[in-house]
Amino acid sequence: MSGTPSDLAGLALPPTILEATFPFFVQWDGELRIRRTGPSLAKALPEATSGSSLGDLFRLIRPVGELGPELFQQDGSTLFLLEAL
Repeated sequence: MSGTPSDLAGLALPPTILEATFPFFVQWDGELRIRRTGPSLAKALPEATSGSSLGDLFRLIRPVGELGPELFQQDGSTLFLLEAL
């Protein structure tokens, strides 16, 4: 799934480096709708398209809790583990 550089304006890595380094990345918005995915994730999970709900495609393994926007507003040191459904 490819996007424009402005889609990644808030990220510290240039899009080409992000995709090469983290080919399974997923970027979502405040409503947990997918905005972009890395090239390998797009191949492995083709239903993970722009606009898809993160909660419809993934189950939260870690941390324990409800998959919601407030969960991702933690201190930044939390490791999130998601499992594809």
